[in-house]
Amino acid sequence: MGRTLGYSAAIITTLVFLLALMPLSAVLRRADPQPLGMLFLYLIPQAIPLALVFGLPLGILVGLRGRTATSRVRWNVIGLAFVCAALAFVVCGWVLPETNQAFRLLVAGRPRYLMRGANELTFGELNARLGELDRQGQLDKTSPFLYSYHARLAASAAPLIWGLFALVLSSVTRRTLLSTSSVVVAGVTYIACAAFIIDGSGALYPWLPLRYVIWLPNALFALMTVALCVAARERRPREGSG
Repeated sequence: MGRTLGYSAAIITTLVFLLALMPLSAVLRRADPQPLGMLFLYLIPQAIPLALVFGLPLGILVGLRGRTATSRVRWNVIGLAFVCAALAFVVCGWVLPETNQAFRLLVAGRPRYLMRGANELTFGELNARLGELDRQGQLDKTSPFLYSYHARLAASAAPLIWGLFALVLSSVTRRTLLSTSSVVVAGVTYIACAAFIIDGSGALYPWLPLRYVIWLPNALFALMTVALCVAARERRPREGSG
């Protein structure tokens, strides 16, 4: 468990730094806001959920590689995934909107007022705004609020779902068609999610509404986790009778 925690912490910390550095460098190419230290700190909350999503499953896979996980270790890993998901939910719902707004004010030269966008609203405020637009019949203006709402909820659930997949995959001791296919699909999904985040638009996925694209990776990882669990349970009786 200590090995898993160590690798997970190292990978997540590295990703937080890189994911915060990317938008900071983009801003610095267009302007020269100060102070840089505060700008970087304001960007850390938006990097934390993504770092948890991508870093936790890697840490679990590397930490448990070549080791037989006991029942106690498995429950500890599940607990770790729950904690990461809870942390991502709190950051996405309440911390991120405030630090995003502070970042925008600092970049804009600290004006007295700057209207909040979708990413600067809490979950409750997003729901209220969507309800208001629906009552007014302005459904064409709901897209950025729906995207922000679903993206943050999906990012909050992903550490748990992806972490459980990594835990189940690490327990597979025999290579099968299902496990090999799961690794391939997981790798493609992992890379596609990273490309989607970096691209920042739905141009890569014109065949599916954006909100479904956001939840698709979680759905795929959940289905693969269930499939691997069912296959493992069916294999145990056959191996025991053999």
